[in-house]
Amino acid sequence: PLLLPLILPVVTSLIEAFWVWWCDKHFRELVFDRGVTTDQFTALVVPIAIAHGNAEVTRLASLLIGALTTGSYDWVSSVLLAFCLNVCVRHRWTQHAAATMLFWYSPELGERLAPWLACTLADQIHLEVKTYFGYCRFLFPFALALARINKGLPAFFSESAGLCLVVAFVLEVLEDLIVNFGGLPRGRMPAYFDEMDDSCESPFDPRRFTLRSAGAEETRVHCLAMQGSRRLHPRLILTIFALVSLAVPCLLEIMLGVGFIEGQCEHPIAPSKRLGQTFLWHRPVEC
Repeated sequence: PLLLPLILPVVTSLIEAFWVWWCDKHFRELVFDRGVTTDQFTALVVPIAIAHGNAEVTRLASLLIGALTTGSYDWVSSVLLAFCLNVCVRHRWTQHAAATMLFWYSPELGERLAPWLACTLADQIHLEVKTYFGYCRFLFPFALALARINKGLPAFFSESAGLCLVVAFVLEVLEDLIVNFGGLPRGRMPAYFDEMDDSCESPFDPRRFTLRSAGAEETRVHCLAMQGSRRLHPRLILTIFALVSLAVPCLLEIMLGVGFIEGQCEHPIAPSKRLGQTFLWHRPVEC
């Protein structure tokens, strides 16, 4: 049980990274390699934004469920580890450390695995959407807290769960401040990556990076923060926020029960009853 809070952020980060790689692979095959000339940028930004938002939702919902069911503070280690990992990834320190150690151990192996470590367009977009699509997961918990206060109930069930929510939000804001305005150095990849790395050191770097497409002209894209999301229609951005934010109540109701989340039941509902409540909202709710 003590290791689970530490394993959670690592596993969710790996799954999220795999999804970004999968999107990049198919985007290059279906768009770049086929010489598509029309604007297909949305097809890459949207799935990456949803993947990042759902990864953050999974982390937060899991911690809240643990805090609500046990009342313990085991979530502290998981929140701090996730914060440190996100800062390192967004500064490209983890990428730099992995590449440096790999080339130090075996230059031949490093060159063979270099394409897996080089920062791609999808990686750059992934760094950009982290600036604000991670906030989607806080919409429902804070709305639920306000509704409970209006009913005269404790803000968020227990002291541990409420503190978990506040600390996670504060660290999310602190993370963005450190990454965007902290002035910390970015991880520099080995010299071998200079010719194949097509991204900037920072989303705020005013330089440009080139996207090469077989059979198509080179397209230059400004390497500015949130440049991908600024090209999305506001309705599409709101749709992403809705899809991600609604995942939080779904997870909480499946794991804790609708009656408990609505404040009608004092304790989380047994599994035999809560699954039925998740899909059929019969009244009155069984506790």
